[in-house]
Amino acid sequence: MGALIGCQQNIYDGIKIKQVPKEQYFALIDSLNNEYIIDVRTGLEYNRAHIENAVSISFLNTDFDWKIAELDTSRPVFIYCETAHRSPFAAKKLQKAGFGVIIDLEGGYSTLR
Repeated sequence: MGALIGCQQNIYDGIKIKQVPKEQYFALIDSLNNEYIIDVRTGLEYNRAHIENAVSISFLNTDFDWKIAELDTSRPVFIYCETAHRSPFAAKKLQKAGFGVIIDLEGGYSTLR
């Protein structure tokens, strides 16, 4: 529990992008309100299985930048891909778009199986 509290404090103390293990990832989702959960995998990967309440905005699609530009940058964003290879790149784009809190699932969706 102490690690979770420390993680929350770090996030709000100016760390814009934080990669966290699945236990902390879901605990943070449960503790926050009004967050986005974005699956940055392909539509095919998303359709096979995804995190509850996640929306699909594939990092590989040409409209990724346009779709994230429509979102409220004041809300926390939780992202994930399959193996945490694409999501760090997506996180950088989200940061450039003005998002202040970006939480990335360490190891990606594959850690949930």
